[in-house]
Amino acid sequence: MEIYPPLLAERQLRTDDLYEMLGRHFTHFIDLNRQLAGPRVRPAAEMPAALAYIMDATGGRTDVLLFSMA
Repeated sequence: MEIYPPLLAERQLRTDDLYEMLGRHFTHFIDLNRQLAGPRVRPAAEMPAALAYIMDATGGRTDVLLFSMA
C-alpha cells in the first residue's frame, strides 16, 4: 500500500486515522523504503513513529507491506 499524505489530505483523511484503521486489521508492517536502517518487520502500532519521516519530506510517500502474524 502506498502511504502518500497529500492524497490522504485531499480525501480529508489524516495519516493517524489511516494508521489506526490499519492497526485494527493488521499486526505488522514492512516499510519498503530500502534507504531506511533498522528493523524491517515492525508492529503496526509503530506506524505513526516509523513513518513520520514522510511527513517531513515535501511530497513524501512510501510503500508498506501489511500483514498479520499469529
